[in-house]
Amino acid sequence: MKKIFYISTLLYLISAKLLLAQSKDRLNDANFNFENENYEIAFDLYKKVYKRMKTDPVVNFRMAASLMHINRDRSQAIPWLQFVDTIEDVPVIAHLYLGEAYFYAMQFDMAKKIINDVLKKYSNQLDTNEIIKAKLYLEWMNTAKKIMKKPLKVKFENVGASINTKRNEILPFIDGNGTFMVYSSNKKYNSDFQILIYNVYFSYPLPSETGYWRKGKSAGSAINTQEDEQVVGLSKDYQKIIVYGDRIGSPSDIYIASHSGKRYKNLEEFGEVVNTKYDEWGASLSKNEDTLFFASNRPGGVGGFDIYMSFKLPDGIWGIPQNLGLPVNTPYDEVLPQISERGDELTFASNRKESMGNYDIFRTSWLPDLKKWTNPKNYGYPINDIYDNYTISKTNYPRYAYVSRFDSLGYGDMDIEKVIFEEVPPPMIFRTGTIKEGTAYQQEDLKHPEEIQIQILDAKGEEIPNKFKLNEINHHYTIALKPGKYTIVISGTPYKTYKKDIVVYDEQPVKNIIVEDIVLEPKTP
Repeated sequence: MKKIFYISTLLYLISAKLLLAQSKDRLNDANFNFENENYEIAFDLYKKVYKRMKTDPVVNFRMAASLMHINRDRSQAIPWLQFVDTIEDVPVIAHLYLGEAYFYAMQFDMAKKIINDVLKKYSNQLDTNEIIKAKLYLEWMNTAKKIMKKPLKVKFENVGASINTKRNEILPFIDGNGTFMVYSSNKKYNSDFQILIYNVYFSYPLPSETGYWRKGKSAGSAINTQEDEQVVGLSKDYQKIIVYGDRIGSPSDIYIASHSGKRYKNLEEFGEVVNTKYDEWGASLSKNEDTLFFASNRPGGVGGFDIYMSFKLPDGIWGIPQNLGLPVNTPYDEVLPQISERGDELTFASNRKESMGNYDIFRTSWLPDLKKWTNPKNYGYPINDIYDNYTISKTNYPRYAYVSRFDSLGYGDMDIEKVIFEEVPPPMIFRTGTIKEGTAYQQEDLKHPEEIQIQILDAKGEEIPNKFKLNEINHHYTIALKPGKYTIVISGTPYKTYKKDIVVYDEQPVKNIIVEDIVLEPKTP
């Protein structure tokens, strides 16, 4: 018995040492990733370490600081920052982070109080960028309060697990018919360098009437590498994509690639006039592809990232870019420009004072008579919220668009979701065909068309009052339905009752008319 006790004790001690060593390795990895600004990986590691180090102020601070840099529920940082706030000689930025965390908890009054107190007490210990950011949060809160009073009538539908993961799925671009989507995701993990890598993926809808998308596929080795690539634009004919690449040899540049078969051809550069030693982020081509709108933080702009416009010269080279100037550009960042097909509207993302928080989507219109852009307007809540909102991609039917956003009920960090503008009526779907009698193997014309009754029941089993009649001459039927769940019931004294459950999805339809013949089985004598 004593021998069993000693063995058990020895195994416990070995296990404890292994756990301690594992915890130490995780902490070292967490610190390494934090110091290299790999905040998503750092946060995941700190959460594991935190279970054994709940009273360690450094772990609490760095876990909270990591969360404040990624697209997750940043309000969860409040208790960790409150703990840090009780420790002497903590970094002043920790107090600012606490105010920001209350901002993400939508407790604006508390957030304002804390941020104002920090600016009053510790402004001499903050650098210029930290002070600018703190004051920007105060502006964002004023904007958010104002915009949230008049919400847009929209709803969101998550596109599902075939596209979204526990990481970031962002920047969706969709063709006008809603039959192709290209997007970016950082779901790829490089274990050697402990980093998440953004790559470009694409997807197509599953067969009609499913309402779902196929599993996203890589855009191929011609586009994706072991470094970051993000899709930032889609040509108006949907055959070319514009890609942002952050590579060691050419950091933060933009490229274009043409579709070839099931993949894309190699990336082509826009040239030295567009891509500089500074950063470029986002680009969009006009319909005839002779004008390029792009964002850059090169010197000489209004401030931060600005939007520029370049015209293609007769020799195919892009001309000297022109800064769009005020009011499109501000001392803050304007990125990811998207020009409309008609060239009369420009949407872009900006973290200016008129944002609700971080990047919001704005739009401006071109006034041809005055030859200037209108004062950009915030796209509105909840298209925009207090997290990052980058782009909106519309289908040809104005009821539908696609965005990426943080959703606490989603699959992970940022998810791709369909936007439904409820003020625009949904498209009607027509189901039509011929009703016959017989079996699955042998059919013939109806002998008793006058006996046929067609009923449509809604999801509650209640009959829709519309009269759906059979054409007694050619035995054709036509049913028009808006989005919803239904049961088609076809009955008649000589026939067995036919029932079929169908779903009409609230989306850009691949087909407005669905042809399906129906066979009724005669009753046996």
